[in-house]
Amino acid sequence: MLDNSVFERIFDKENLHYSIYSRLAKHEKNREFKARLNNLVRLERKHLLVWEDILRFYNKKPAERKYRFYPDMFLLLRFFFGKAITASTLELYEASSAANFLDVINIVPSQKLDSVVSAITDELYNEKLRSESKSGKGIMSHVREIVFGMNDGLVEVLASVAGIVGIYKSNLVAALAGLIIGISGTLSMSVGAYLSSRSEKDVAVSEAMRLRLELEAARERAAKDLGKTYKSYKTLSRDLDNLIKKLKNAGDPFYKLLEKEKSNSLFRLMGRDKTVINSKTSAPTKDAAYIGIFYMLGAVIPLLSFFIGSVIHDSVYLNLLISVIAASVAIVITAAMIAANTNENVVKRAVQSVILSLAASGATFFIGTLVSSYLHVAV
Repeated sequence: MLDNSVFERIFDKENLHYSIYSRLAKHEKNREFKARLNNLVRLERKHLLVWEDILRFYNKKPAERKYRFYPDMFLLLRFFFGKAITASTLELYEASSAANFLDVINIVPSQKLDSVVSAITDELYNEKLRSESKSGKGIMSHVREIVFGMNDGLVEVLASVAGIVGIYKSNLVAALAGLIIGISGTLSMSVGAYLSSRSEKDVAVSEAMRLRLELEAARERAAKDLGKTYKSYKTLSRDLDNLIKKLKNAGDPFYKLLEKEKSNSLFRLMGRDKTVINSKTSAPTKDAAYIGIFYMLGAVIPLLSFFIGSVIHDSVYLNLLISVIAASVAIVITAAMIAANTNENVVKRAVQSVILSLAASGATFFIGTLVSSYLHVAV
């Protein structure tokens, strides 16, 4: 018996996306961005009807849920970080939807297949918040480095400074030692990011060479089996047009995907374009710069109260409390963005991040206090 709960899960996710886009569109002031959001609202509403129709086919009533947390989170993201990072994060959050669709393509009732393929086509090609001319450029292409860099800076420096307070009980020492740790971490993270990105680019080049060899082998096989050799894009495009026409006449909805794939890089590679590696996919120097800068920005957040405290000479423990609160708020925001990036549960990821960060800070503070007590180290 078919487990149609998978359709319920997809319906719920589409409903969540619809709620997020609707909330953002309602409050958006930028005319161009608002138009894109409204287009996504329309598409998500269309998808909701597709999955609602399938659920009713199985005599299932779609659950009516109202979402508040996720729409509010993305609204705050838009307010604090702007439309560029919001658009990038939303696209990453949407990335799993097409995969979910493709997972169920073989169990969709045949009479509903056409509408599902239309939804897949929307997911793959139409649901884009960023314009093609701007995507992959500037800060929008480095959201991952920004978020992970800031998160690491927050967590590592907060834990370190808590241990320092446990030993020295001094605002100035905590601020200066934390700053040194932040600078050291910035350099370390930047070098690590550069080497990682450089290796990733080298692997991509190697993979491209492998792909090129595989395609050459595929061409030879096609020439043997079909009596054709695709030496030009024109020939490939003509045969692809014939296949699309054949599928369309047969009522096979997959012709829609092939129509879109005609401009795909794979077809360009098989035909006329020998450039496999896109220069935008890997930029080691920029990756290192973004992760280093935002690591340092993350590190500054838990240190601010100690710098201020060293001037006005208030309690170091009060400043530690302020530091923990400020860092926790920032950790929740970055954890939510990471969860959206990796398709995890946002609330679960945020709670785990805060608990682990506070546990690490508490442990280092306890260790610092023990060191101070038994070794009589103090300032």
